[in-house]
Amino acid sequence: MNIASRLIDFAKAYPNKTAIIDSRSDQSITFGELEDKIARICHSLLEMGFKPGSRTLLFVRPSLDFHALVFSLFKIGIIPVLIDPGMGRKNLLAAIAHTKPDGIIAEPIVHFLSFIFRSSFKTAKLKVWTSDIKKFTKGPRADQVATVDPHETAAILFTSGGTGRPKGVVYTHHIFSQQTDKLQKMFNLTSDDIDLPGFPLFSLFTLAMGMTSIIPDMDPAKPGQCDPAKLSANILKYQASFVAGSPAIWSRVASFAIEAELKFQSIKQVVMFGAPVRNEL
Repeated sequence: MNIASRLIDFAKAYPNKTAIIDSRSDQSITFGELEDKIARICHSLLEMGFKPGSRTLLFVRPSLDFHALVFSLFKIGIIPVLIDPGMGRKNLLAAIAHTKPDGIIAEPIVHFLSFIFRSSFKTAKLKVWTSDIKKFTKGPRADQVATVDPHETAAILFTSGGTGRPKGVVYTHHIFSQQTDKLQKMFNLTSDDIDLPGFPLFSLFTLAMGMTSIIPDMDPAKPGQCDPAKLSANILKYQASFVAGSPAIWSRVASFAIEAELKFQSIKQVVMFGAPVRNEL
């Protein structure tokens, strides 16, 4: 059971269906194109020396590359380590040091920080810059999906630390698969639904369901500073039917929509998490 198989199988059955749309540029990628990108990234990572079971820090902003990278790591059995940079420098460096990553795939700023705070990054011998991804996607494919035990670690996701020291939560392939099934059943989601996630990792579940996911026009690290006019425009333009994220996002969007007399008739479900939801909201 490899969680990447769900997306790969859907891509083979529906290669022309739109997988991801970046609302900031209106660029999009189909499931077939996404699967091909994943396969080529996998080949390049294996050639570089990344191995199944290794831990890899992933610090990549929401983009058409982000999802391809996560599913590439799943496909070849590498464990992505995802840490919220908003937890503060001290907690961030402590989380990295605690994880003992074997590699790092990140934006340039993170690589520069790794030179300054070397002790936290000292185990990360394999390094990929986001600028390398374009070169990766022009190389050969790696088609084999790693065979993994359902209860093997698939990813390590760190909590924000809002209620104490940030903790690394272990996700297995079984947990990812079961959560995908439960979410799909609980919210009656189908591949015809369109997802607009205020929290990027939520889109990993919806893409595994074959849903189209919109990258919203906002900084997910600062949900309370989102522009509700832009998010409202995203919902209306792409007819989002499933929206999720912090109450800080939707309180701003709701207030704006009331004032502007907007109606989001495409939305079927709103999911909020990460903080208490007020009755008024």
